[in-house]
Amino acid sequence: MLSAPPSTIPTHLRHGNCPCPPYANILLPRPGFPYDEVRAKHSHLEVRHFDLLPEKGCEVDLDAVEALADENTLALVIINPGNPCGNDYTHQNLQKVG
Repeated sequence: MLSAPPSTIPTHLRHGNCPCPPYANILLPRPGFPYDEVRAKHSHLEVRHFDLLPEKGCEVDLDAVEALADENTLALVIINPGNPCGNDYTHQNLQKVG
């Protein structure tokens, strides 16, 4: 687990102690913060988006995460507290994501 300001996560993954293959991807929330996507692309990471579900308090769409993640996924970015919808994830949703 990496705990860092969201905009620095792609940099940590690409230039930190993590060996990142050139075909690596990162899962970012939609809606999200534009800088995260720009930084990830600058770090040569493929960006994949999962939705936040407004009808469920902007929880993570777990079905989408399962469909998007593969053996090349380096990270799933979770912004909490204060995700892009302005909500905090519930403890139950965070447990399911983890």
